[in-house]
Amino acid sequence: ASGIVSESGYDPAEAFDIYVYNMAREMATDGANTDALVFHGSTDAPTVDILETGVGAGTLVDNASYGDFAGYLELPTADYQITIADETGENAVAVFGAPLSSLGLEGQALTIVASGFLSPADNNGGAAFGLYVALPSGGELVELQNTTSVEENEMSIKAWSIYPNPASQRATIELTEEMENAQLRVMSLTGQVLDVMNIENQRTVNLSTGRYAEGIYFINITNGSAVQTKKLQIVK
Repeated sequence: ASGIVSESGYDPAEAFDIYVYNMAREMATDGANTDALVFHGSTDAPTVDILETGVGAGTLVDNASYGDFAGYLELPTADYQITIADETGENAVAVFGAPLSSLGLEGQALTIVASGFLSPADNNGGAAFGLYVALPSGGELVELQNTTSVEENEMSIKAWSIYPNPASQRATIELTEEMENAQLRVMSLTGQVLDVMNIENQRTVNLSTGRYAEGIYFINITNGSAVQTKKLQIVK
């Protein structure tokens, strides 16, 4: 479901509609892949290219306009960095992390929806542009993290690990080097941020896991515009 219901306050005011993709998938055609169907649902975003700039996969989608399904991308399951650019492919709009491997999506098919506004001020202060993942299992959409804006300088994330994993009452995050601008987030399976910690210039972070319910969580470390995500299982 996409488009604008209101008759004023939006530019452009694309009419509300329901978009259906025939023969949508719940499983990847290859068990080692993650199949991703991309939908352009941001009313004020231009025709865009989608580029993978993390592992060097290159152009994933060429010239997708509002209301378009870009068809299935049959991707080896990995953690990707997705750059949204204008139709020339040269001017970046935003960059997002797509941690397909960390999210445990091997063998699954999902839908990635571009939504929100590039210019919220021209659209009644609506939600900012973002990418959201609909999982084949249903439930809430998972918001992909916007890892950079074009004004930010990229910074790197050094190697890190989580132990024990699975954890019960406590887990330790060990970093090989200190980072000046590092932040740690604990996220639920649906992408809800449960805790945020500044970990500047720390090598070891002790995380109390006993307060969380049993299940799968994601530990997300950011350093400037760089982001990495790892999975943590909590058992009782």
